Order: sequence, then C-alpha cells, then structure tokens
Amino acid sequence: MSSRSARNMLIRQWQILQLLHGRRRGLSPKRLLEETGSSRATLYRDLDMLEQAGVPLLRETINGEARINLLGDKLPELTATPLQWDALRLARSYLGPLEGTSLLDELDALLERNRPRKPGTVAEAPETQSSTDTSDSRHARSLRVLDAAIAQRKKVRFRYRSAGDTEYKTRTVDPLMWRLVDEHVYLIAFEPKVGYRTFKVARMSHTERLDQDAAVHDVDEDELFRGAVKIWSGPPVEVAIRLSPYAARLLPEYPLSREQEVVPQPDGGAILRARVAGTKEVLRWVLHWGVHAEVLAPPSLREELREELREALAPYEDEDPH
Repeated sequence: MSSRSARNMLIRQWQILQLLHGRRRGLSPKRLLEETGSSRATLYRDLDMLEQAGVPLLRETINGEARINLLGDKLPELTATPLQWDALRLARSYLGPLEGTSLLDELDALLERNRPRKPGTVAEAPETQSSTDTSDSRHARSLRVLDAAIAQRKKVRFRYRSAGDTEYKTRTVDPLMWRLVDEHVYLIAFEPKVGYRTFKVARMSHTERLDQDAAVHDVDEDELFRGAVKIWSGPPVEVAIRLSPYAARLLPEYPLSREQEVVPQPDGGAILRARVAGTKEVLRWVLHWGVHAEVLAPPSLREELREELREALAPYEDEDPH
C-alpha cells in the first residue's frame, strides 16, 4: 500500500469513528455509506481493520436492520510514550498543506493538550490569521469549506483555473474526498456532464458551500485511482519504457507505478511495463529522466513525447545567442 493510500485509509476510518461517537443506537451501514461516500467494499474493509486494531465495535441486527455501534461511547484512553508524542509532532510538521481541515484541527488540539510545559507557564494564545488574502490563507479557507461540505454532503461552488486555462471558470461539484500528493492537496469531486474530476486546491478561489445536497456516490477510491502515477485518473493504458543502466539503478527511488513490472536487460538497463491511468503523468515521468528513458509503447505516447521534445527544442534552433 502506498503512503497516500494509507493516509486516505486513516482519514476514512477517523471519519467513521467521528460519526459513531455519541450515537447511542449506532448507525446503519447505509447511513455510513452516505456520510463517508465510500463503496460498500471499502466501508466493510475499514470496519474490519478498526476491529483488528482493537476499536470496540458492535455489529448487530435490530428489527431487521443492521446497526454498527461504538461500545462504551469512547475509545480507550490514549497513553502514548514521549517518543510517540515526538513522532506525532514530527508528522504534524509535514501536514502544513492540510491547514484548514478538521483532521488537522483535531491533531493540533491533541498535541496542545499534551505539550510539555515548564512549571508555572501558561499556554500561548493561538496565532490569529492575517486579514491579508495570501495564497496560503486562501488555500486554508478553501480547505475548511471543502472539509465541511464533504462532512455535510453539500455541493460546493468555486472559481478554478487549470494549468492549461488562461481564465478562471466557475465550477459546481459534489465534493467526495481530498488527497495529499507531493505536498499538494487535491479535491476529488463529481461534476455533472463531466464525471469524476480532480481539482488542485491551490488553483481554487471564492470557494463556497451551497445549501443544495450533493448526490450520494458509491465510489471505491482504490479503484478510481488504480494505475494513477500520482493523482491523474483516466482510461487504462499499457506502457513499455526502456531505461538506461543509470535510470534502472535509481528506479526503486522513483517508481512509475505500484504495479509496474521491471525486466532487467544484459547491459544493466531495464524494460519497464505498467498499466497506468492515462498518459499525461507518464509523459512527465519520462521527461524527468531525459536521455535515460525511451518510450517503446504505445505509439501514441511515443509520438506525443516526440512532439513535446520538438516544441522544447524549437527556441534553441537557429538562434544567435548574441
């Protein structure tokens, strides 16, 4: 399991615990599916893992309806060691891009309650956010709005400019989940007439939660991003790439896909084969290697790469630097 899949699994399971907390009669699987936006298979997999971790869940049938309860209405007391608290603080230092989400608010509150202080000192007052509309503050506000909309299952509207657009466009979507990839936060959403889309939160502005309910989507996150190099989803494509000995040696540090197949070659290089979602991110990955990677298949990706290199070379041809 990749780090991003593990992270999103923990987020889903935390959301399940939040939903069950304080519900004396528990919740039905149907209600949990509606609130989390998970698929049935994903929900039951998360419940099984919570039970294996020692969370006291009770599954029962009342008047013919399945119910899931959190026994004792609370989790066991957290008794972390000093080293574990230090690990949490270190993890928090890497989660800055998630500023504005309830997940980070909960972690901050937990760390604040357990922050070591010298005798006689008092807690510092939290910093107030500047009124200046910086990109960081706009990013945090967008995340806070999106986080609340996902939890309450409401539609959201925002202005968005993709990498290829010159102007912002207004989008109205059903928000489903967010993902953190390479320190960038992405919203996974359903847009009518388009389908499931990925939006980079840093490119959003004027984000607002609407009163209109979002539709219920039975989405399996693992299936949606199967074959994704990072965050891009698309039709499956079989690719083959020849790697030089240099690239083959460094491949474990910069893999293309979790499910890639690597065939060593006599010269120390390798042939990499993988089934990926679309070709956009593969093209960027190959360009990163420069002369050390050559696309063998499919022909369409090879031609796309050739055209990209032609355009990149054009400014340097027949040019007098003086």
